[in-house]
Amino acid sequence: RPLQLPAASKAAGPPPGISAAERKRFMSGKVADIRAKPRTEEPKKGRRRGDGDGDVEDAEFKHTLKEVLDYVIPNLSSYHRRQYEEQRIRALGGTIEKRPTMPYKLYQEVRNRQEAKRQLRLEEDKLLGVSTSASSHRSMLATDALRSKKKRAAKEKRARREDRTYDIGMGARERRGMAVIPQR
Repeated sequence: RPLQLPAASKAAGPPPGISAAERKRFMSGKVADIRAKPRTEEPKKGRRRGDGDGDVEDAEFKHTLKEVLDYVIPNLSSYHRRQYEEQRIRALGGTIEKRPTMPYKLYQEVRNRQEAKRQLRLEEDKLLGVSTSASSHRSMLATDALRSKKKRAAKEKRARREDRTYDIGMGARERRGMAVIPQR
């Protein structure tokens, strides 16, 4: 007569001694995963606050950065110091003060010189086949002006697109020159 097991032990469950993680690795079909040793709890990617040595490293990094900035900033030219301060204000979400005024004739000469230098740098980049500037060697003011112009253009385009829905009618939208009526 066959050996009968009690009803409680007949329930389908994991064999004793095998954890769910080991079973998952074995069932994955990847030899590397099957042969790997069981992993301990891996730390999550990204940093969490409250990690013991992470705070020490952060404090040390901040201290070193402060020392470097304290050394470098006083040695900057007035132009570069102002540029650094403006970047910092912009990063914090502030608005930049107006630049000092200058005669228009002088301003035109400065702009022409800057544009000539910019064109030379662009030619050099073209020869190298690599872009060495994210802003195409524009000045910070020109970069800001271009960014605000793009934002304004995108806003106007969105407004034009929203206004178009009313002149087509029936909740339709225009796509590739054709009116598309939604099925409701």
